Amino acid sequence: MRRKSLFVRYFLSYLGIIIISVTTFGMLFYYFNIISMNAEVKSNQFSSVSQSLNRVDYMESMSNIAYHFSSNEVDSALPQMPMSLMCLVVI
Repeated sequence: MRRKSLFVRYFLSYLGIIIISVTTFGMLFYYFNIISMNAEVKSNQFSSVSQSLNRVDYMESMSNIAYHFSSNEVDSALPQMPMSLMCLVVI
């Protein structure tokens, strides 16, 4: 009788230690994954906003080129444009 109760006490104490340690590691894993996920989301949002800004800048430059074509000021506008846009106008 006493041997069973000693075995049960040891078993329950080991089970308690295992449950506490697994729970602790699980909580730490969850916490660090949430931090990592938040950093990744912020990085992706910054990248998306940056790409949108580049597209808007590109559209503005295309609008300026179209304005210069429509107003017949292409020759006077060429020295003011960046080299990459001058290649587009010349070709």
